[in-house]
This record gives sequence, structure tokens and C-alpha cells, in this order.
Amino acid sequence: MAAAAAPRPAHATRCPVAPLEIPAARFALAPVLATPPDENVLAPLTLPDQWRARRSDASGFAWYRLELDLPDGGGDERCGVLLPDVNMNAAVFVNGNWIGDGGSFAEPVVHNFNRPLYFQFPPALLRPGKNEIDVLLFAYAHHFGRLAPVWSGRTRR
Repeated sequence: MAAAAAPRPAHATRCPVAPLEIPAARFALAPVLATPPDENVLAPLTLPDQWRARRSDASGFAWYRLELDLPDGGGDERCGVLLPDVNMNAAVFVNGNWIGDGGSFAEPVVHNFNRPLYFQFPPALLRPGKNEIDVLLFAYAHHFGRLAPVWSGRTRR
């Protein structure tokens, strides 16, 4: 008799097999390093978002909320989020769970303007249907605060 497969969590789903570009987000400036904002203060925008072009005097923290719609079905592949172009520093959360950051948000803030940021996470953080990827970004005033389209997909082991 064959052994039964281990049960999967009811909320888990499969990572996108092919990398998915997520070019739309909702945005809000944040006065301090804090939890993600409520839905009602987030304004829609298209990525890339260049702070100098839209809000030249802005500085400090901002939140970007991206949506990732996924089908039902469990999987054991690890997932990843790629920020190919970010300035100055960022942290990433999947459905409210921290999955990584580019380093210190306290002075001296890490300068991630010359390298992409990539974070892996377990598929158990995903659920069928709508998933939220929150990106917390820090930028200095009059600098090149920006976020390019974000990518997500299955990673290789």
C-alpha cells in the first residue's frame, strides 16, 4: 500500500511557475517606519515610480502594495520576489509577513541604488486568490527614490 501524501495547509497555494511582472501598485507616504497603511489611503500608480518626477521634495518612508492573484493548489516550491531597481532601501512583506530587507533603515541607511534585491519565501505564505506584496521604501529628499516593476515566481533550489 502506498504511503499517503502529507496534507498541505488549506491556505497554501503554488508559486507562479513563470516569473510574473507586477507593474501596478498602490502607494502612500509614511511619516515614520511603521506598519503598512490602511487600504483607504493608498493611491494607485504604475511602476516604475520615480519620486523626483512625482514628488520631488518627498523623503523618508513610503509603502507600495502590489497584488498577486494565484490559483488554488499546494506546492512545495520556494517563491521569490525580485526588486530589480530600487533606491534607496526596501523591505518586503508577503501577506503581512516580513521576508527580507536590503539592510539598515537607520542612519547610515544602506544605499541599494546599484543592485537588485531578491528575497525567497515559503509558499505557505501564499493563499489562493488575492495575495499582497508590500514594499517599504526609504529615500532621501531630492534623491532618486524609485521602485521599478516587481517580479515574483518560483525559485530554483
